[in-house]
Amino acid sequence: MKEKNTSILVVEDDQEDFMIIKAMFSKLRDETNKNLYEIDRVVTYDEAMEKLKKTDYGVCLLDYRLPGGTGLDFLREVKRRGVAVPIIFLTGLGNSEMDNEA
Repeated sequence: MKEKNTSILVVEDDQEDFMIIKAMFSKLRDETNKNLYEIDRVVTYDEAMEKLKKTDYGVCLLDYRLPGGTGLDFLREVKRRGVAVPIIFLTGLGNSEMDNEA
């Protein structure tokens, strides 16, 4: 039986940051040199919500600063809607208060 790749939703509006994330995951391969991950990217809050409603992702990588809302707003909305995808919150702000809230 062929195993399905893990789908990752990357919510990141910065092209350079996305390319770094994509390059990191492209290095992770199985014993036959097959990619282990499928990466989808969206850049806005609204696009991310739509994707999460329609697609079953293994994980979501979420930036803090997004067009249309913040990552914290997004986390609150996902929780309110009962979306069960694991979310890894990405930020370079170094704000421990925000970290705790997330």
